[in-house]
Amino acid sequence: MNNKERTEGNRERGRRISESGNKLENWFESYLLRHMEEYEGTKAEFLEGIQGLTKPCFMRSVNLGLSEYGAYKEKKGNRGGMQYADFVIGGLEGFPDGLRVECKRQDSVGSADEKLNYTVANIERAGVPAWIGWVGDGWKDGAMARTRAQVGKTTSLIGVHHMEVVKEELVKLLHKKS
Repeated sequence: MNNKERTEGNRERGRRISESGNKLENWFESYLLRHMEEYEGTKAEFLEGIQGLTKPCFMRSVNLGLSEYGAYKEKKGNRGGMQYADFVIGGLEGFPDGLRVECKRQDSVGSADEKLNYTVANIERAGVPAWIGWVGDGWKDGAMARTRAQVGKTTSLIGVHHMEVVKEELVKLLHKKS
C-alpha cells in the first residue's frame, strides 16, 4: 500500500467514525426533544441564564470557551480553537450550572479512544458538570475504565456511562420532585 492509498484509507475511516458520532448525537437530540424543549435564545443567554431556567431545556453544540488545543495555540501566540459541548441541559434540579453531555461512539478499533483524554481535559477546563455517554464495541481494552477512573479526580466529570444509562439517569432527573 502506498502513501496515497494509506491517506485515502485514513480519511475514509475518519469519515465513517465522524458519521457514526454524528448519528449518535442526532439520536440523542431526538431523544431530548421528546422530553424537553430546545432553547430558542442565544448561546450567551442560555449560559448566562441557566440557573434561572424554569423548565428543563437543552442547547446543542454550546460554545464553552477555549479547548485544550486552543489554549495551547493561544499560549504560542496563535488564535485558539474553541470547544463545543455536544449538549448542555439547563433547568435540572441539582445542576445550577447545567449538565453537559458528550456523545462518543466507537464501532471499530481505532485512535478515537485517545480523544477521550482531550474530552476529559476540556470538560475540566469548561467547569460545567458533565457526563460522557458512549456506545459501540470498538473501544480499546481499558479505554472506558481509564476514563471512568477520572470521575471524582476532576470537579466536572461526574459520570461515564453507556448511553442507555445516560438516558435512564436523565429521565430520573426530569421526573424528580422538587
